[in-house]
Amino acid sequence: MIDVERDGRRLGGISFVTRRNKIGARIGHDLFWTHLGGPTLADGLTPDEQRSVITEIVERLPRRVSFRFMCDSGLDYADSLREEMLKAGFSWERHPTFLQHPGDVGVLERMKAKHRTHIKAGLKRLAVTDGTSQEFIDFYASNLVAGSHSPLHLAKAILDKGLQRGRARVFFALNKSGETGLNRIDAAIACAWDEQRYYYWLSRRRIHRPDAPKVDSIATKLLILAAIEHAGQLGLVFDADCPETVGGRALFETVFGFTRIEYRDVYIRRTAITAFYDRSIPGLKRFIKTVFPNAPLKIVDTDGPR
Repeated sequence: MIDVERDGRRLGGISFVTRRNKIGARIGHDLFWTHLGGPTLADGLTPDEQRSVITEIVERLPRRVSFRFMCDSGLDYADSLREEMLKAGFSWERHPTFLQHPGDVGVLERMKAKHRTHIKAGLKRLAVTDGTSQEFIDFYASNLVAGSHSPLHLAKAILDKGLQRGRARVFFALNKSGETGLNRIDAAIACAWDEQRYYYWLSRRRIHRPDAPKVDSIATKLLILAAIEHAGQLGLVFDADCPETVGGRALFETVFGFTRIEYRDVYIRRTAITAFYDRSIPGLKRFIKTVFPNAPLKIVDTDGPR
């Protein structure tokens, strides 16, 4: 954490966590299980004061750590933040998030006929129900692919607090195979909301295993549609919360037909070793996988869950 204080008053700061990647390089990013972060400033600052605080925050970010921050482009100091980040060697990207307002045409109404038919058929095969935070976390953990992930106990604590305050909901898609326990769940999502927006927060689909029923490919779509409907009932804007994969973006834009799009600012600064790793290793893995198809290498999934 970096804080900027003057005359005993906190004017701004930034919170982040650091970890090490597979080659031991330090990576800094927004707090675990959050999709927005970056510098925050106190209210009432003049534009010049805002820029001064931002400059100090950015200058104090350690150069030996690679950073990635996703920031709200609607902040009144977003332009100043962008200019100072670029000066400090960060690259800038704009990532889309997809919105559904309460008064918009329903998703099913604007979907193509073939997609609508698949949804209606899926509703006959699966049951959409509410779930508990513990079972959601158990399901999430049991279906993680190998690799690092954010601490699950923190996700449960956040989810528990949201449920207690009536600001979160868990959805399960249950198959009709007669299975018990986690194998009866094909997919699960967790959503959270504030006074204005309803966020698609976490999602996981069951990994297929020989001793379990086949996973229904429509399961996650049914849950998202249920969440969109719930957001409308609450009078809130459904926010896809910036899907980071090609498949996720295609789902909302192409399949669900979302036309309202906002962009968030993503800032990235890599150290030399991290930049080399990010450029070289994925391509090398794909080459090895092409030559040796059975090689036990993890290739980044562009259509994976969040």
